[in-house]
Amino acid sequence: MKFARRPPMPQQDRKKRRLHRQAAFSFFSLKGNREEREMPVSRVHAVLPAPVQSVWEIVTSLENYAWRSDVKRIEIIGEKQFVEYTAHGFATLFTVVVQEPCRRWEFDMENDNISGRWIGLFTPQGGQTEIDFTENVVARKFFLKPFVKFYLKKQQTRYLSDLRRALEAKR
Repeated sequence: MKFARRPPMPQQDRKKRRLHRQAAFSFFSLKGNREEREMPVSRVHAVLPAPVQSVWEIVTSLENYAWRSDVKRIEIIGEKQFVEYTAHGFATLFTVVVQEPCRRWEFDMENDNISGRWIGLFTPQGGQTEIDFTENVVARKFFLKPFVKFYLKKQQTRYLSDLRRALEAKR
């Protein structure tokens, strides 16, 4: 049995097909440095019914983390570094970049799947505290890229819920 050979493709069609292949490849490729790649950003903003000092102490305490439902333990490596372990034992390294008490806490984070930066802003409003937490993250594995934004939003929602519970328990 002989197979019929396809007629040669016109030059324009070849160029179109090549451009489509290149576009598809560049979509899944992680070429370039971290700043050049698209970084999913997730932001949570809320006003909490507690003084800024109380919110700051809870959020920045590396010893009292029992209020966090997503963290099994925290290991302090040095003055500016610590590792958080999830309930499943997954480790994330954090390096504190900026720490302005009761105003700003900023750190770089990295694990096998992601790397990025977390920025926490704390603003007193009378007896309440306005928080603004932003995460910029890059997926280290191309197949995780579509899920990163959803994962960040889920994590921030859980974090804020845990923080509200911790503040209520402190009253």
